[in-house]
Amino acid sequence: MDRREHVHVISAGEKIAIAYPAMFRELPGISRTVIFTDSIVHDGSSDAVTDKHRFTVRNAVMAVQEISASLSIPFTNVMIYPPAYNSVRSALA
Repeated sequence: MDRREHVHVISAGEKIAIAYPAMFRELPGISRTVIFTDSIVHDGSSDAVTDKHRFTVRNAVMAVQEISASLSIPFTNVMIYPPAYNSVRSALA
C-alpha cells in the first residue's frame, strides 16, 4: 500500500451514513474506506426493536458504500465474527 494513502477505518452503526460524509471536511484525503460490521447485524431476531436496529445499520452501511462509489473511493465491508478481537486483528493485519 502506498504510504500516502489514507485508509479510513470505521465501525458500522445507525448514523454512519451521516458521519461518513462529514469526515471529508476533516480528512479530505481519504483514499480507501473499510467498515467493520458485526456479523450479528445480519442475523434475524425475534425482537422487533432489535430487528429494526439491525436493518437500519445494514442500510446505513449500504449508503456509505454508495457515497464511496460516487466519489470513486474503494470500499470494503469486513464482517467481524466472535471473538471480535481476533477477527479485527486478522482484518487489520
